[in-house]
This record gives sequence, structure tokens and C-alpha cells, in this order.
Amino acid sequence: MIEGGVWGGACETVFAATSHRAPDATFARDPGQAGVPYNVSGMLTFLNATSMRIVKEMAFHRDAVGAERAEHLGIINHVVAAGELEAFTYDFAIRIARNAPLSIAVMKEQLRILAGAHR
Repeated sequence: MIEGGVWGGACETVFAATSHRAPDATFARDPGQAGVPYNVSGMLTFLNATSMRIVKEMAFHRDAVGAERAEHLGIINHVVAAGELEAFTYDFAIRIARNAPLSIAVMKEQLRILAGAHR
């Protein structure tokens, strides 16, 4: 559940999870301006979340990507009005929690392994 701006390494955490955003949320990385290259595992997380072209754009530019564009690119799952964000997110989590825990745990591990095998 994100409201406001997400910068730098926090994007890596957000992009690695199912996420819901208020319409005003933005995402940006600024390693090029900081003079420090981004770590390889972080770049892989970004590459698993979106295309190489978008990863390059976010890595080489400091311009933020808005929530609606991030949803369109498949980086985030849902853009929800700020007033509905908390209820939407809790309802989403409750629906997941009602599933068989072992089944969910196995599928999460499978997806974690597959994410590391990115082309």
C-alpha cells in the first residue's frame, strides 16, 4: 500500500511485491546522479518487474514514473483512489490469507526461483 513517492532502493522492495497504489504515487531511482552504480540483485528485481527499456529509463533518468504509467507497464498491480486504498489492500490480503497456506508458500518459492532465472 503506497502513497507518495518511492525513491531509490525502496523501489526494489516495492517492485518485488504485489502492490496497490494511490493515484499520486511515484517511483524513481537516481543511482546515476548519486555517482554509485546500482547493485546487480536490485537490477534483476527491476528487470523482473518491467522491460529492459523501462529499467534503463529509470536507471539513467531521475524522472519519476507515475502510478498510472507503472500500472500500464505492469510494474504495479492496482491504482486505487487514496480514500479506498486501505480497505482495498486489506480485502486483497484477506482473500490471499483464506487460501491454503502450504500451497501459497510453495508457489511463492517457485516464483522466487523462477525470478532468478530471468533470460
